[in-house]
Amino acid sequence: MENNPLKIALVAVLDKFIQVCEANNLRYYMAYGSALGAIRHKGIIPWDDDIDVQMPREDYEKIQLLPKSVWGDMELTSWKIKSGNHYPFLKLENTHTTIIEQLYPLYVGGIYIDIFPIDNAPNDMDVFNQQITDVCNILDKYYTISVRTGSQYKGLVNYLKFKFRHFIYMHQHIQDEWEKIALRENDNTNNVFTYYITDGYHGEKPLPSEWFGEGITCMFEGRNVIIPQNWDSYLKQFYGDYMIPPPMDKRTGHAFVYVNLDERVKGEELDKIVQEIKMKTSFKFSVKDEMTYWKAKLHL
Repeated sequence: MENNPLKIALVAVLDKFIQVCEANNLRYYMAYGSALGAIRHKGIIPWDDDIDVQMPREDYEKIQLLPKSVWGDMELTSWKIKSGNHYPFLKLENTHTTIIEQLYPLYVGGIYIDIFPIDNAPNDMDVFNQQITDVCNILDKYYTISVRTGSQYKGLVNYLKFKFRHFIYMHQHIQDEWEKIALRENDNTNNVFTYYITDGYHGEKPLPSEWFGEGITCMFEGRNVIIPQNWDSYLKQFYGDYMIPPPMDKRTGHAFVYVNLDERVKGEELDKIVQEIKMKTSFKFSVKDEMTYWKAKLHL
């Protein structure tokens, strides 16, 4: 980690999360790139800028019921808890820092870790595949309206589609439906799944619940953390030969458009920052850009 201020701030959030989990007998596992980082780098992957954890659904729900006072300078947030937060899973944020991400340029949060629920998955693959199809349909709507300024949509047709969907869909409704799909399965299952990462990232296969088990202790930035019991199978599912780092052009982090590690910016200063971001990211139509877009699309 060396003296990287962002990573130091990230690990401080993780420390508070682990402290609260241990004090309240809640289970968690380092997840995805953070589990990989624990095994391959004994900490945060050098080019990464976030930390991911997973919790069994039962513990995921329990942690949301804890009093705010347990978090100190941190804040547990989600679309159910905090206005303007459209992330469909929990985040633990440092309230004395400021981060604005490209995906949600109008949401102001703090340095965070992502917390994903682990849900039961059907043993019947046909039923599971239908569940994945339903989630992907929800995802299509979700991602369409999540780019709030439309800045990532090239071409007037795509932009108009974005505006239309923004008019007829609401994040709250989409996320309610998303959660209902994740909670369909009862306890009589040998498989689990995180329905909040369904983009082909993990091959869209359920994971045996025994892979998680009680978990095992591993070093991560000089402290003990819990990773899945069968971490080798878990990491192979997501990354294949996970000990081989990706090519240089694939070593990317999140798209932060503003970071302040010293304070939560507010008032007029924040308004100015947000307006500057909106100016840079808002959709601007030009005939030249439109023609260039369609020529490339149609291979003209």
